[in-house]
Amino acid sequence: MREFTHHAAGRSAAQVLAREKRGTRFDPDVVGVFLTLAQCPDFWYALEHEHAEAAILAMKPFTSAEGTREAQVDQVCEGIADLVDVKTRQTWNHSRGVAEVALAIGQVLGLGPVEQTKLRRAALVHDVGKVAIPYGILVKTNNLSPSEQEIVRLHPYYTERLLERVVPLRELAKDAGAHHEWVNGQGYHRGLSGQHIPLLGRILAVADTYVHHRAKGDQPIDARDVVRRIREQVGTHLDQVCYDALVQSVIGIDRVEKPTRRQQRDGLTEREIEVVRLLAQGLTNPQIAQALVISRKTVEHHLEHVYDKLNISCRTAAVAYAVQHQLV
Repeated sequence: MREFTHHAAGRSAAQVLAREKRGTRFDPDVVGVFLTLAQCPDFWYALEHEHAEAAILAMKPFTSAEGTREAQVDQVCEGIADLVDVKTRQTWNHSRGVAEVALAIGQVLGLGPVEQTKLRRAALVHDVGKVAIPYGILVKTNNLSPSEQEIVRLHPYYTERLLERVVPLRELAKDAGAHHEWVNGQGYHRGLSGQHIPLLGRILAVADTYVHHRAKGDQPIDARDVVRRIREQVGTHLDQVCYDALVQSVIGIDRVEKPTRRQQRDGLTEREIEVVRLLAQGLTNPQIAQALVISRKTVEHHLEHVYDKLNISCRTAAVAYAVQHQLV
């Protein structure tokens, strides 16, 4: 802050700010040293003629931490994962879960040991950019304002920038920062599409989506239900090959079964079939909305379309249809 004030308003303003915030925002002892050094003309040279960060880091004494060993990188990534995930109750163990699922996808895709290690590390640190997102925004599950949505969408950018500044983690930056890119080019933060998204980034996108949806609610959702739920994002948000590898790794089959021919002849979309199936299980409209991660109004629209297509007029008839066609 003092460096910013110096650049914006000069030496005097920086010293005034230090005095005003002494004992509140700034440590009194540090302010005392700063004010003493500020009397030396050479002190201001780094701020005025050099990159301050490089000059300050050059003053740092050597420690054993400087020689980071390869074996320590995994521990560092795990520590970062826990640090980020502990920020909210909803995200606890999220990054480790993404790492586990991503590694399983990578193994199905035949990645070699080196790439698998890189993938696991990138998964562990993919959300480190969330440290820059205010807690109040992170804990809001819906109804984010447009400005809050933009703040949340910046976290992959922050992830990439943070990792680029740490030499042992620099190679993870591009992959970790791509976990919200969509294959149709409408993701963030770079707006990459298709094969322009790094393979590991495409894997992370699938793993992140799967883990996020499975953690919805108080109890984990069954893996088979989750892969069905996110299937509609394939080809828009998610890569088909990575999704198929997810399905094979978590439920042991190559693809999730598609609706029967009878269901297709009735004209119901896959989402409408999911709504009817959950309705037949006794879920209310708000519970269906929560399970499918959509709004209550959207559920009502789906049911209206179902009633119209099946020529029925009530929930009881929809339940009877679901039972008759083995949707439950």
